[in-house]
Amino acid sequence: PSARLHPTRAYEDVPLVSLEEAIEGLEGYKEDIREQAADAKRNCNNTSTHGLSIDESAAVQLYMMESIPTEASVYCILNTALRSGDHGLVAPWYYYLKLFTTALDKLPSNTELLFRGVKENFSSLYIVGKNITWWGFTSCITKLKVLEESRHCGTA
Repeated sequence: PSARLHPTRAYEDVPLVSLEEAIEGLEGYKEDIREQAADAKRNCNNTSTHGLSIDESAAVQLYMMESIPTEASVYCILNTALRSGDHGLVAPWYYYLKLFTTALDKLPSNTELLFRGVKENFSSLYIVGKNITWWGFTSCITKLKVLEESRHCGTA
């Protein structure tokens, strides 16, 4: 959280494409990404709620799909690239990032207090009222009790 990385914004300039096009070339990072993308697209059925296209909805679902081992999950691979600070590692993900962030931008914002489980105590790095940037996508939860009961509590 304390690293000063340069923002990755080049993905904003790529065109919005289908999920299949967005994952082209990512097999080197995740060998079963085509199969998982097809599963995500086949299983997404809630596109009308927030105006997401099927490809946008499937991009979000693909991000959330758990792989075994966890390190083989899209969210883990993508966030590792984003947190590396190496734009060369992020560049292959530009089309997917464009599709994914376009979908996220259509979802409602949350202004509630959110909780996030992490492995270390970072409290000394966070000052109330100070803006921070996390270089990756981060899942959070609105209910502390649910987080405490979660099997993911204490994971990065």
